[in-house]
Amino acid sequence: MDTVLRFGPTERVLHWLCAGLFFAMLVTGFVMGRRGGLVHQVLYTSHLAFGGLLVAGVALIVWRGDRRRLGADARQVGRFDQLDRRWLRSAPEHLLGLAPEPPAGRFNAGQKLNTGLTTFVILPGLLLTGLLAVLLGHHSLAAELHKLAIIAACVLVGGHLYMALLNPRTRPSASGMVSGRVDRAWASEHHPRWDPDDA
Repeated sequence: MDTVLRFGPTERVLHWLCAGLFFAMLVTGFVMGRRGGLVHQVLYTSHLAFGGLLVAGVALIVWRGDRRRLGADARQVGRFDQLDRRWLRSAPEHLLGLAPEPPAGRFNAGQKLNTGLTTFVILPGLLLTGLLAVLLGHHSLAAELHKLAIIAACVLVGGHLYMALLNPRTRPSASGMVSGRVDRAWASEHHPRWDPDDA
């Protein structure tokens, strides 16, 4: 199979660090509940430690990783053009296979929107409301906002997992986050405005 590089090591480590620690925080947050005792305290401490690891890990990867590729990713994700807007308007039809998919670049508009919301809204919102909940107490408005941010994150992650693992049209993209490479024919079909040889 002829493959092309989609994600380098820095991008993949960053993705899996965020994914792993997000699920670790999700599980510890749900399981610890509101009871006291040693188990609760261990889970609560672990939950906070995972949040600290996420912040420190992202900072370390951005500092020591391939900043050129991360910068290119950020520019591509942050750029919405007319075809991206058309992709979003027609998303229900083409995601269900009822209409052709508008041509996308390296990232389609759905991926751009998901990445932007996750990076600049959901994760900072979770961090900020979580810190305020620790400072103000678990019955504060911050704690309730933290729960809302968790629900929003679960919706986004659920959609991401569906597209990466279950949707037959987009499932081949998952190999890009495992090996870094995707099938060239698949890339040409789903991301025709992306030139993978122009890295």
